[in-house]
Amino acid sequence: MIIYYAGISGNVIDLHTAVNNGAKHVLLSYHYRSLYNQKQMRRFRNLGLHLFVDSGAYSAWKVGIDIDIDEYIAYLKENCIGKFINLDVVGDPEKTYFNQKYMEDKGLNPVPVHHMGSDLTYLSQYEKEGYRYICLGGSVGASKKSRVQYFDQCFENFPNLLFHGLGMTDIELMTKYPWMSVDSTTWLVGRKYCQVITEEGRISIPKDTPMSEKIGKNVKFFRELERKSIL
Repeated sequence: MIIYYAGISGNVIDLHTAVNNGAKHVLLSYHYRSLYNQKQMRRFRNLGLHLFVDSGAYSAWKVGIDIDIDEYIAYLKENCIGKFINLDVVGDPEKTYFNQKYMEDKGLNPVPVHHMGSDLTYLSQYEKEGYRYICLGGSVGASKKSRVQYFDQCFENFPNLLFHGLGMTDIELMTKYPWMSVDSTTWLVGRKYCQVITEEGRISIPKDTPMSEKIGKNVKFFRELERKSIL
């Protein structure tokens, strides 16, 4: 399992702390592209990070903003992004599929997206058309029970597909399934809540603990999850 560190902003210290503790993969959201100027993009590449770009459709949807697909395509091309996700449409699998084909017609190869709540026939359609790596989204904010039910259906019914878990903040769900990859902001709980991640869950630590130590411990925890997943 590859873990993509999401939530990276313009905080250079957090970025270097993550890299110094073994982070190799970063997920960026097009919705927050104003945070990633050319200097920051060069920094990502100079640090040897592997970038994965999400359209940020869910974040945009929450605040009532529509993402222009042609502007998204232009951004990906201008920044020479090699790995990126289709512009999905929350609650509309047909439009999501249309966008997949539209981006392909423009010469791109986005990773398809299937949302929790959409019929599994759409996932079956992607498989029949030869797609092998697919993002599972739409589970943020859903109950643990409903997420488990959805993921069980996906992994049990489509054993030949490789899945990326979008917004995977639950460590138990991260380790329960054989994900190809996930993205998570959980490594930032050190900064947000003064917590570190352990196998028993999150634990609070003294507020005067150096930020580099709080973030570093969480990155190391994720790196160990990655290591165990390939043993």
